[in-house]
Amino acid sequence: MSEWTLRTAMAHWAALRKADRRALKLQAAEYERRLESLNHAHEQARQKEAEYVTRDKYEDWIKQNKTALDAALLRINEKLDTQDRNHREQLAPLNTYVASQQGSTSGKLSQRQFLFAFIGLIGTLLFIGTIVVGIAYAIRR
Repeated sequence: MSEWTLRTAMAHWAALRKADRRALKLQAAEYERRLESLNHAHEQARQKEAEYVTRDKYEDWIKQNKTALDAALLRINEKLDTQDRNHREQLAPLNTYVASQQGSTSGKLSQRQFLFAFIGLIGTLLFIGTIVVGIAYAIRR
């Protein structure tokens, strides 16, 4: 080979190596940019995941709260039943006293109530009779 061919080949070889290095640097820069973009996207995905709850965690939370709520409602019902029983026991003597004052059993009238009702009925009948007599007298005239 001639010296010119050898120098031309070496120059061409050097240019190729220089172009390869430049291409590798560009490729590395592009990879770095894409990697940075992917890391940023990954971080955004992590942040978005942190805002949401998985279905399993949600269902577990619902079960725990339902259990706690059921236990609380059971305790409240037991307490209300106990208070209701206590109030009924406290009111029993008062109810007995009131029933004895109103008559031996409900639905029956005492003698006093019967007397007032009978006198009221007689008074109503006399009033109606007076009105009828007054109307008859007015018609005769």
